[in-house]
Amino acid sequence: MATRIYAMSPGASFQISSVVENVGPVATSAPIALVVDLSNTVTDGTTSRAVELNELLQAIETFKAYLIANKWPPA
Repeated sequence: MATRIYAMSPGASFQISSVVENVGPVATSAPIALVVDLSNTVTDGTTSRAVELNELLQAIETFKAYLIANKWPPA
């Protein structure tokens, strides 16, 4: 598995078609990006596994709550 980068620009229409998906190093020209490193594993008891979609979605909701609760732009 690899690192996935999902990126978009604020001037985009915020539609699914505006999202650009890339594979590889953490670099994008878009000012908004979500980086998911699928090569890192989660230890679940005695087994290792990739991050699950529901865990990623929960993390995004947590980031959203954090950003709403804190000053923007960050100092």
